[in-house]
Amino acid sequence: MQIIQISDMHITPESRLDSIKPQISKLYEALRHRLEKTEIIVFCILGDIVDKGDPTVYAKALDVLNYMKELFSEFNPKFEFTPGNHDLCDCPYAHPTPAACPIQRCNLDHYFDFINSFDSSYDPTETISHRRYDDVDLILASSISHGNCKYGQIDIDSLKKVIIHKPTILVTHHAFFSESNTDTAAIRNAYKVFEVIETQDIVGILHGHTHGYKDITLGNKCPVVGVGPFLKDIPNINHQVNLVSVMPSGIYQVINFYYRDDLDEYIERIVYKSTSKTYFGSSIEKIYNDILLDTKKFGIIPDMHLKLEMPYASFNAEIERCFSEYIDAATLWQDTSKVPDSLYYNHGQYMQSNGTTAIEFVVKELKSKATSSRAVVPLIDFEMVVKSGDGFLPSFDLVQFGFMEEEKSHLYVTLYLRALEVNHFLRINLCEIYLMCKQIASEIRSIDTIELSVVAFKAQYKEFFGCFKRAEIDMIEEAEIVMSLQDNPQSIICLLEDKKLLNETVIEDKGMCSFNNAIKAINKRKTIKAPIVELSQNILDTMSTLKSEREKTSNYTSIEVLEIQLGTQLDQLIGLFKDGEIYESK
Repeated sequence: MQIIQISDMHITPESRLDSIKPQISKLYEALRHRLEKTEIIVFCILGDIVDKGDPTVYAKALDVLNYMKELFSEFNPKFEFTPGNHDLCDCPYAHPTPAACPIQRCNLDHYFDFINSFDSSYDPTETISHRRYDDVDLILASSISHGNCKYGQIDIDSLKKVIIHKPTILVTHHAFFSESNTDTAAIRNAYKVFEVIETQDIVGILHGHTHGYKDITLGNKCPVVGVGPFLKDIPNINHQVNLVSVMPSGIYQVINFYYRDDLDEYIERIVYKSTSKTYFGSSIEKIYNDILLDTKKFGIIPDMHLKLEMPYASFNAEIERCFSEYIDAATLWQDTSKVPDSLYYNHGQYMQSNGTTAIEFVVKELKSKATSSRAVVPLIDFEMVVKSGDGFLPSFDLVQFGFMEEEKSHLYVTLYLRALEVNHFLRINLCEIYLMCKQIASEIRSIDTIELSVVAFKAQYKEFFGCFKRAEIDMIEEAEIVMSLQDNPQSIICLLEDKKLLNETVIEDKGMCSFNNAIKAINKRKTIKAPIVELSQNILDTMSTLKSEREKTSNYTSIEVLEIQLGTQLDQLIGLFKDGEIYESK
């Protein structure tokens, strides 16, 4: 999602559309190269649309917004609104020297008439509006529903009733902190709002009512982003908007666009970019889904951290509920007795020494010394790294277990991975931790809490990833392929489909070489259709090129074109077998 954050238009009877519209056109020119048509684009209009509660200029404001909507129509933008203090009718700022708001409550009647003329989906009785989007939701929180234009206040009771199921951005007008000693307009119950944020998945706050760009961060993950006035003239303050880029884990970038009157154009500057790749939480399901969505969007996340603390019983229950189909695979990866035939290698082969398994060692160490720093399981050493070349080397590099107190109730687990595929392999890795912890907990029954920290040097997303499973075609003899081609050509389809699925992990051409040789052997007696022969050789050529490229880079996105080409060729070959007859007619 990309949010265009606009506040403080302050349209007056003197505002001229013939000067406002060209400036909006300049904004469009500045923004359009930054907007993604594949993203949801949302204009958040954060109040003070008119100046001093003047109801006579809403028609002019409507003209401005309709022009903006038309100008950005190629991006199919959505518009969201929250009122400001100047949108109140009978606002005392209309008087020359107001000391305080009058006793009567101001109202938003004209403001809501204006909003409903632009978008009829708003309910004027709501002080808190929950707007749902695909990845990140918005909560529109009125900061002037109390009817006093002198300060901001949010309806806490209504805010607490909002049921949040996914990451959410809170949008309001007033700032949460005063800009100066004379600024009394900040939200009065800000700390009450922050208490709600602490217990909910609110990953960012957007507000206006400030003279320029502002940002602070609440807790570990909630930036508070302010934007200066869009059209209101304030000495030494440029007209501005923010382009806020949001992913499920929160706000990751803010670009401030400010208008230079001398240049007659908007200048952009990146004012905020998230440097944290840490995913905090008390639910392994929630954290995993955030990581999955982020890596799917960006392809690569460097230096990714996962930090989880939750009751141990709940951790087990979530793993069994969310990742049940991966537990059997994790069991194969943890097998210390042998490397299963279905895998090229496993982690268990590195987790034993002189008849003692890693977990047996960990349990013994923690029983004798709960706070030991030696309950560590390294799966690689430097010699392995040097000798590995482009061969197999565990990414599951090191895992450590321990307690910080003698009671042995709070189990700390730290896992380091040099590389991590998120869509498939991270689920297996989490299930491996689950299996290892179960073995430890079966011997140390006082464990009631788990605190898991996962560090990955590089996390990546792949739609298909075989997790180092061996394709059946690479495990059978060439003679079997010859027999299948002669007696049951349709059985080749399953072998090729299996190869396509698992080829994303390891470029192993043994099976396809056998397939190619089998075709050549049969062609000595019976002619196989030319497209099958040609595709078989093309697949081997692409595999050779892809293998060479993989030796140069570990970034999936860099070799994606070749992988797609290989997948397409395998699909074409499968299609020829599905068509039926594979031999040339006599």
